[in-house]
Parts: sequence; structure tokens; C-alpha cells
Amino acid sequence: MARPSQLAAYANVEMRLAPLLARMDATGLAVDAAVLQQNKPAIEAQLRQIEQQAHALAGHAFLLSSPKQVCAVLFDELKLGGDAAPVQRSSSERVLKAGAERAREV
Repeated sequence: MARPSQLAAYANVEMRLAPLLARMDATGLAVDAAVLQQNKPAIEAQLRQIEQQAHALAGHAFLLSSPKQVCAVLFDELKLGGDAAPVQRSSSERVLKAGAERAREV
């Protein structure tokens, strides 16, 4: 069963966005290809830097685009969540943010 805060978020955020998202889906979005191309080198450099940092923390290379590999690194190798309690194995943003909050508390 959903918690009251989840129901409120659903009613106040998600349901209000549904018509807008439907219109966006039907009409599409304009993308300035020239601006996108202009920013491409900076975005690629930033992604490479993030990937290098992740590999350094893990001690080896792995595919950041692979949820299975990310979970293996975080939960099996880095022991995210510790051994005291079972951990929900997921690379979803919600689970990763919760893990980051727990790590900061420790």
C-alpha cells in the first residue's frame, strides 16, 4: 500500500504533469542540433572524468551503463549498505540516493 507522502506526490506532481507529457510526446521537442554539437566535447569530457572516478573508486574498469555491473561493484565489492541488514540491490536513483545518505551518516 502506498504511503500518504507517495500518494501526495502522485496527485500533486505526476498527475499534473501527465497532460503536459502527453502533449510533448505527441508534438515532439525541438532540439538545436548546432548547440548540441557545440556542447558535445564538453559533455563527453565530463562523462569520461566521471567514468574514470568510478573506476578508480572500484579499483577496476566496469560498464557504468550496465545495471548488473554497477550493482556488483556497489553491493558485492564495495559492500554498500554493510552486512548488518539486507540491502535492496538496485541501481535505481532512489536506491542509490538512499545508500549515499546511509554512507554519509556512517
